[in-house]
Amino acid sequence: MSIYAKVEGGEVVSKGPLPRNSETISGFNMLGDVELKTYGYYPYSETIPSYDANTEKLGALTYTINDEDVVGSYPVEALSPAELTTKKNNLVARVMPKLNDYMFKTDWVEIAGANLTTPEKDAYDTLRTNMGTAKADLDTYTAAELAGLEAKLNACNECMCSRFEAFSSFMTDLDTELATLTT
Repeated sequence: MSIYAKVEGGEVVSKGPLPRNSETISGFNMLGDVELKTYGYYPYSETIPSYDANTEKLGALTYTINDEDVVGSYPVEALSPAELTTKKNNLVARVMPKLNDYMFKTDWVEIAGANLTTPEKDAYDTLRTNMGTAKADLDTYTAAELAGLEAKLNACNECMCSRFEAFSSFMTDLDTELATLTT
């Protein structure tokens, strides 16, 4: 279904599908674009640019009224310092419980006396040390770093099982992320 913008006095007053009928025309939605323009209806499209949600946001929708159509677009704006702080605090609030949960889930290695090689146990020790450092330093990370850490934690959590091999690559990815953040 096509979307149209209703233009009155050089301003977009509404957008959406055409009405089936107007006050005077039955089958208004069947009119051609040329005739619809005489009633102030223009084909509408919208452009949503890519942006970094960790540092930017979309501004208010603006309209460009052309001879043939109307295009809506959103400017990309930098997040204010207050918005960045709020975003970061929200990410910390989401990441901390995930780190705690992952540390708890990986603790079975030591508790259960898992049958791991020394290098595998060393890898767990390094990972758990980096997780502990990350927990202590979460407030020093940028929103982008926290978002990356959260993504890695989500990936690790999804593959968690009782077999070391099944999630060792995820553990390595998480450890690499944590090591990057803690250096």
